[in-house]
Amino acid sequence: MYSQMYSQTLPPDHGNKVIGRIKLGRTLLRQRKYAEAAVESQRGFGLVAKQASLAVSELNSARRKRRSLPVAPDRID
Repeated sequence: MYSQMYSQTLPPDHGNKVIGRIKLGRTLLRQRKYAEAAVESQRGFGLVAKQASLAVSELNSARRKRRSLPVAPDRID
C-alpha cells in the first residue's frame, strides 16, 4: 500500500523513496533473499550517490562564490 502511494505521488529520486529502497534492501538481506536485496540496495545506493554528487557540486560552487565576496567570510551570518 505505502509503496503504491509513494510511487504515485513522489518523484523517483525523492528522499523517502531512496531511504525506503535502502531499508527494503536491508530487510530482504536479513530474510536471506540475496538477489532481491542486491537489486533494492543498488537502486537506493545509485540514487543516494547521484544526490550526493549533486550536493557536493553545489557546496563547492557556493564555497567558491563565498570566497569571491568583498566581505570577510567570517562576518557573513
